[in-house]
Amino acid sequence: MNTSTPIWQLTVGEFMELMRRCHADVQPPKETVSPHKHERLIHGIDGLAEFLGISKTKAMSLRKSGAIDQATTQLGRRLVFDPEKLMKLLEGKRV
Repeated sequence: MNTSTPIWQLTVGEFMELMRRCHADVQPPKETVSPHKHERLIHGIDGLAEFLGISKTKAMSLRKSGAIDQATTQLGRRLVFDPEKLMKLLEGKRV
């Protein structure tokens, strides 16, 4: 492969070889394991329902009941839930 060859004139094989060479020097980012199981935020009623393993209707009822208000932030029309606070609030309660 000539280094002056335009990229659009490379064959698929030549292009793949070029990509392999470029990526051989790059180290993939190391994944860090968080000591907290629930570090990410939960977005929306769908996310809440999935996180708690309940239906969307039950998740909406839980939200409207006020039981999880301390773990809830509303940004415009978006709902965001803090999983750690949520678990503390729901500890010992039947959902």
